[in-house]
Amino acid sequence: MGTYLVTGVVQNITIYKKTVHQYDVPISNVINALQNEVNIECYRRSEDENNFYWKINPEMLEGSFVEFLETQFQMYSGTETDQFMEEAIGEVTKAKSGEKRMALAAQCNLFNFQLITVTDHIEVLHTNGWLKRNIAVGYDLISIFQDGKIIMECYNNILHYFTQNIRLQREKYPVVDCIKLAITN
Repeated sequence: MGTYLVTGVVQNITIYKKTVHQYDVPISNVINALQNEVNIECYRRSEDENNFYWKINPEMLEGSFVEFLETQFQMYSGTETDQFMEEAIGEVTKAKSGEKRMALAAQCNLFNFQLITVTDHIEVLHTNGWLKRNIAVGYDLISIFQDGKIIMECYNNILHYFTQNIRLQREKYPVVDCIKLAITN
């Protein structure tokens, strides 16, 4: 097993309530910090007694989503897509709705379209308005690329840069506001 660089669409976000309360940060500040990671308006918020949750609106995986995947695969591999990419495009095309596409990713049967869980941190402003706290965030990503095995230190800036470059396609593919790059093992 190794460490992989993952590019994927954030399907679910989970934050442990106890940490938010322990660090005395308002949920509005958590939402503001998440907004720096993804367009939080593309997600539906819910909660239970232990966690805050955000789940992608299924419509984000509809419309031009298949074309978006094809474009990303072509940008990644040049003009030739491999059999795994072709298989992913075929299966995603068959799964017509966003809900069906999320279920397809959860099956983890496709190399270029599978659900992967990663943990990251966001800096959230304390209620006093100047102190920042690091809050753990769980992301379920619909992985479209996994590259590895890699060993990197101090990678947050480059991952942010890659994310921002992908988001330059926002006008044509609204789902890019839900993209996250992460390193997983």
